[in-house]
This record gives sequence, C-alpha cells and structure tokens, in this order.
Amino acid sequence: MRHCSTLSRTYVGCSDFDYSSTGSGYSSPSIPDTVSSLDSSGVCHLRSLALDSPAFFSPSVASLTLSTLQNSLINNLSLTLTGLSGTQWATLLQNVYLPCLSMFKINICCPPHILTPFLVRHGTVEYLWIQGCLRGALQPFPTPKLRNIRLPNLKLLAGPPWYLLPILDEIHALGCIQHLRLDMDHHCISFNCNYLSAILNITQHFTSIEQLRVFFFGTRYTILPADAFDALIDEHRRAPAKSLYISIDGCDLFVSSPSCIHSIILTIYQLHCHSWLKAFPDLESVELQSRFMNVSKELSQDLEVAFARPDNPFDLRISSIYT
Repeated sequence: MRHCSTLSRTYVGCSDFDYSSTGSGYSSPSIPDTVSSLDSSGVCHLRSLALDSPAFFSPSVASLTLSTLQNSLINNLSLTLTGLSGTQWATLLQNVYLPCLSMFKINICCPPHILTPFLVRHGTVEYLWIQGCLRGALQPFPTPKLRNIRLPNLKLLAGPPWYLLPILDEIHALGCIQHLRLDMDHHCISFNCNYLSAILNITQHFTSIEQLRVFFFGTRYTILPADAFDALIDEHRRAPAKSLYISIDGCDLFVSSPSCIHSIILTIYQLHCHSWLKAFPDLESVELQSRFMNVSKELSQDLEVAFARPDNPFDLRISSIYT
C-alpha cells in the first residue's frame, strides 16, 4: 500500500495528471472486484488524467486507480499501454462512470464489444481515439448486442476501420462529424482486402465529414499491396468528405531505400487516384503526404495532372516528411 499512499498524495489538489511508460519491470496488471477504503478526498479535483502505464494496474496500485476513476469529474481520460486483458478491460469499464467525460483515448487491446457499453453510458464523449498496435493475428470480435446507441456530441473519431466498424454498426443517427481519422494498419487487409471499401464501410455512417484523414502504414514484415488500392467494380458508395488527407508511411521496411517507397507511392497515387476520386464527389481540398517522398517540382506537376478533376476541381497540396 506504500505505492497507493504516494500516488494518493500526488493526486491531491491536482487538476492534471499524466504518466506514460512501457510495461517493463511491472507486475502483471489486475483489476480489483471491490475498491478498498482509500482516502480519495483530493481526486475530485482531477479534470485530465493519463494513466498510460501498467504501473497503475499493478496489484498494489489498482485499487487507487479504480477509486480515482470512480470519484472524479474527469473530462479528459487516457488509458493506453495498460497491459490489461479483454476480461480486465470489461471489469474496469463496467465499474466506471464519468459524467463529464469529453475526451477519451483507449488502448486497441480493449475489444470493441467491451468499449461499446461504456460509450452507451457516456454520451458526453466528443473526442474518441483508439490507439496502439494489435500484435498477432486479428481475432473475430463478438458483435455488440446493443442497438440505437447515441453519441450526439461526437466531433472526432480515430482508429482502424476493423475496430470502429462493429461500434458504428450499433450507433444510431451519427449525422455530421468534424474529424474522422482512419489508421490503415496491416490488419485491414486481413479484415477487408480492399482499402477503399474499408474506408467507405466507415464513412457511410455519416452524412457529412468535414475532414477525413487516412494513414497507411507498412511494417518491417508487411508492405502495402498495390492491388488493395484498386476500386472494386461493384463499389458505388460515396464518402461525404469535404477535406481528404492521405499519408503513406513505409516505416522501417523502406528506411534503407527511400527511392523504393517513392516509386510505390507515386504508382499508387497515379494509378488509383481517378477511381478513388469518384468516391469523394464533395471534396474541396486534398493533401497528399509521405514520409519518404521528396516533393520535386516535376513530381508535383505529375500528381497535379493525375489528380485533375476539371468538372469538379479542388485544392491539392503535396507535402512530405523526407528523411
């Protein structure tokens, strides 16, 4: 209980508490069935809380963590790098109600069908991020058994399509959203063999999207398959996005060969842009970015020609983070 006492004193009087670390050196996480009697008189002052470490769910501290979450008016909560299992996530979220919660970041290891009931009880959420990298093979998730979920205040939603889809299928009348970010990780191919269809599976839940940001990630062991960018012949859905941002990051695989990723990106953009643009008829602006693409004047001109849409023009911006 020494750790609890130290952390409890740290919380008292604080409005913001932020801590992040990896799981190295910590005990296996646990979630208590009941909360021990701790002095939580000061935790009600917390408004922003980031517990991005397994340390807060170790056996000696988990009771204080749960007590803190149960006795505060937090509006900004981050729970990533926790090391919790699916069952432990269920226990945690079932025992927490935050009436003022507005911004919520949660680890991707929390299964969608467990997060969904939590969202049902927290219609105040405006910004929702699903963060992290799921290791190993993607396992099918149970379908949430809830209907007509309402998130009337949602302004930002971020995460991989395969995670967001089972949640969005249960939400009623989403309407407009200001910011939608889709992280196209390597699991997207195993879940849905076509990138554009995976994106449209998500965008079809909204009547208007102010800004759609799409990030494509390769890894050391997987590359971005060019044929996955093809638009399917029978794909006729449209995305109601006004602004589209596309970023392609080759990650470690291409660090030693930036010219390779440059060629792949250029091919993807040039060969697939016309079929993709048909799915975004309402675009007012497009930004293309790549970590390894050196944007020369010639390249810019090539991409401007490839993305030309004279009948329905939009602003095009090309940028890079060239290393």
